[in-house]
Amino acid sequence: MTTFSKKSTPLIIGLILSLGAVSLGFIVDVNHEESAKLAARWTSRVGVPVFLVAYLASTLFRVSKNNLTKTIMQTRRQWGLAFAWTHSVHLVALTYYLNLINSPPDLLTILGGGLAYVMIYVMAATSNDWSVRKLGRNWKRLHRFGIHYIWFIYTFTYAGRFVDPDMLTTGIFGTGILLAAFIFRIAIAFRSKLSKSTSVAQTGQSTECSLSDCGFHAGVIACSGTSFLRQADFAWCAT
Repeated sequence: MTTFSKKSTPLIIGLILSLGAVSLGFIVDVNHEESAKLAARWTSRVGVPVFLVAYLASTLFRVSKNNLTKTIMQTRRQWGLAFAWTHSVHLVALTYYLNLINSPPDLLTILGGGLAYVMIYVMAATSNDWSVRKLGRNWKRLHRFGIHYIWFIYTFTYAGRFVDPDMLTTGIFGTGILLAAFIFRIAIAFRSKLSKSTSVAQTGQSTECSLSDCGFHAGVIACSGTSFLRQADFAWCAT
């Protein structure tokens, strides 16, 4: 597979999924209003697997270094851009549906969802080497916050389905997958950080060390459990 085809694959998948969701929504129901509702709903759902690929790219590579996980790591910027595309289609579909039924979103939805879209587009605009160089450490902070805020909005949205008996199964399934992804990512990051700390403690010291040296390494091990969230690589598409 050429570099171009490898990097274009996520974008093509995002295009097919989002446009397919819109088309299917208007095919399966003859009622125009219901079709618009399905298109808005399904364009959001097809974005979940695309988002999770970008969200778990580095985690999967840490767990198993093979051709598949290596390819995902190399194309996670493109997976992030594919997600930005799918959710842009969702925004258009949702706006169309809300205008059709004359039901403007409430303030909480505008603020919470609006910030999610701001983060999506800011992350998409800064998913390049130039932005990484210009922003420095702030680039990682930006992407770390952004991807976890998007995760939170997705999880919060699916959890909100619990109060609707007709959507309970969807709510449980969606929330479960997103929580599992978060726990998996945190667990692997912790394991990786702990392994590095242990390695430093074992290889960086002689059998006879000064009290200050030993105290330093004890501190590394002791604090690894509380500092890994800050130091682990949670970026959408780190260099």
